[in-house]
Amino acid sequence: MAVKFRFGWSRTVLAVYLLLLAVTYILMRKGVAGEVFTGIVFSWQLLVMFLGLARLSTKPVALGIVLVFLGAFTMLPLFTDVFPGLSGLVSDKSFWIVVPIFVAAVILVSEFLRIRRRVARKKLLPAVQSGLGEDGTLYEKTSFSSRHSIVEGGEVSGGTVSVIAGSMELDLSRCALAEGISVLEVNVTGGSLTVVMPRDWYMEMQVYCLFGKSKDRREALVRDISKSLLIKGNVTLGKVIVKEQD
Repeated sequence: MAVKFRFGWSRTVLAVYLLLLAVTYILMRKGVAGEVFTGIVFSWQLLVMFLGLARLSTKPVALGIVLVFLGAFTMLPLFTDVFPGLSGLVSDKSFWIVVPIFVAAVILVSEFLRIRRRVARKKLLPAVQSGLGEDGTLYEKTSFSSRHSIVEGGEVSGGTVSVIAGSMELDLSRCALAEGISVLEVNVTGGSLTVVMPRDWYMEMQVYCLFGKSKDRREALVRDISKSLLIKGNVTLGKVIVKEQD
């Protein structure tokens, strides 16, 4: 059965925050936690920052980034007792101009990426027939556009797929897997990759996501592990989806 990496980011962040509150409360009752520390932990600024961290795994990501920044930035005055050098910086009015500038920059970048994705969808190209190399490897790449690639037959032994500010559907449903472990390297930045494969393929996913996600939408089955596909790589502001043929 395919191994799914579901970290439950939002729930993990919430659990860490609640655990921090509970531990701090216990230490406070025992007289161990200092006044400055408890003030920071029970502050609205820390709550806003954790809410932002929890939002980073969902769209719009910009909202999560803004909340994290606002929480961390407005928390600085709480550290002036520990770091007196911050007092002069925090009291400087020009220092706080950074807040609206940062928020505006995040919104502009987010809107730019959204428009790019919309333009890429409008540039949707018809399905193209792709083939495998002599050693069974494949190489697919798209930038600022959409691509639907159907790999016609052969045994897949691995390859590389790159998506930058666009979308790609890679159809492997007409292929077979080579013996052993076939490694498919994926790199997605500001886009999406959908891999279509036969329902009986054994697949593992080892994808590092930064403000993105990866998911296997196929039905959970007991599959033959003598032939397996390992999808590994990085996803930044995007997603990798594995599904069966419609």
